[in-house]
Amino acid sequence: MKVQSVISYAKILFVPIVRHNLGALAAMIAFFGFSSMVPLIFVLLYTASFLIPGAEVDKFATSALGSIVPIIPAENTILLMTVSRLTQLGTHQGIIGFIGLLWTAVGGFVSFQQALDTIWETRHRRSFVLQYVVSFGMIALLLLFTVLSLILMEIVPVLTHLYIDWLWLGVVSHVSFFVLVLVTCYVSFRFLPTHTSPPIYLFIGALFTTIVTYISREVFTFYVHMLGTSASIYGTLSFIMLFLFWVYIVATIVLLGAELAAGLARMHTSNQVT
Repeated sequence: MKVQSVISYAKILFVPIVRHNLGALAAMIAFFGFSSMVPLIFVLLYTASFLIPGAEVDKFATSALGSIVPIIPAENTILLMTVSRLTQLGTHQGIIGFIGLLWTAVGGFVSFQQALDTIWETRHRRSFVLQYVVSFGMIALLLLFTVLSLILMEIVPVLTHLYIDWLWLGVVSHVSFFVLVLVTCYVSFRFLPTHTSPPIYLFIGALFTTIVTYISREVFTFYVHMLGTSASIYGTLSFIMLFLFWVYIVATIVLLGAELAAGLARMHTSNQVT
């Protein structure tokens, strides 16, 4: 009886991954995520620069990306230089250009909504207009998280200098970025799908996504160091190829976290029926 229960639960969790063609969904999210990443970063940095000094925004962005993006030898400077350039260009960007970049960033969240609706097997999805409204709201939440994180980065060094040993500063910074990723995943699972799961299952899915993302970052860094021939194969495009591969891995992990949250909800419903 217990074996049958385990098998039935395993089917509830893992069969939908095949049915939803998770690899294809991850490829779609990776494409739209990669194409909308620069516009999204620019929108967040541009808007945050009105509230926080530009130098602090630049420092936060490079630290946040550095804690998530794997170390690709001799190539990570490209990403950091791009972020710094976006911060410097923010004050020179016109309103028309800002709206265009904002629209591109919103498109990435619309495609993410569609992928999550597929995972939650939503029959009646949001209308076209409502999908974009929710996507704009998600960007607003990300902006709020960015500003709060920037304020935290300003407060922590002061508290560290006054009350805490300075060795704890690095620990606090890493924990804050971990929490930021965790909250972002939870909010995405909570508000982007048309229909979602109970909060506890969403938290488990978000925690799984965050932990596995950080673990896979270290594994991917080791893989890049062992590869060693990417530059000779792709030349100057090596960073783009490896970074896009990393985006695809992260997209797969995020969707697996969503599948876990949806699967746990289906298991709970199945237990109530039986």
